[in-house]
Amino acid sequence: ELGSRAPFFHAQAARLIGAAGFDRMVFVGGFADLMRESAIAGGAGAGVVYSCKDTPAAVEVLRNVAREGDCLLFKGSRRMKLESIITALSGTTDLRSVPCLQSDKH
Repeated sequence: ELGSRAPFFHAQAARLIGAAGFDRMVFVGGFADLMRESAIAGGAGAGVVYSCKDTPAAVEVLRNVAREGDCLLFKGSRRMKLESIITALSGTTDLRSVPCLQSDKH
C-alpha cells in the first residue's frame, strides 16, 4: 500500500507511538520487528514492546499481557485482518457486541 517507502513510514509511525507513553505495544506483520525497534528508539521500554509475525502470535501475546479493563487500539491495513485478534480474544464474531471505551464529548 505504501510502496517502496513503507519501511520508512512504518518506522516513523512506531517512533511516535513509542514516544506516546503507551503501557504496551504489540506490532504485527512484516514490519513488526522494525516497528518494535523504532518504538524503543522513540522512548518505549523494551519490556513493553512486542513484535509478532502474524495475528495468532499477537493473540497469544495479548492473552498474556492484556488485563480486564485494558483499552486496546488496533490499527493496520485490512490485509492484516486484525479483527481476527478481537474475535479470538472476545470469543465473538459480532464485533458490534465487543465493549468499547467511549469518550465524553466536551
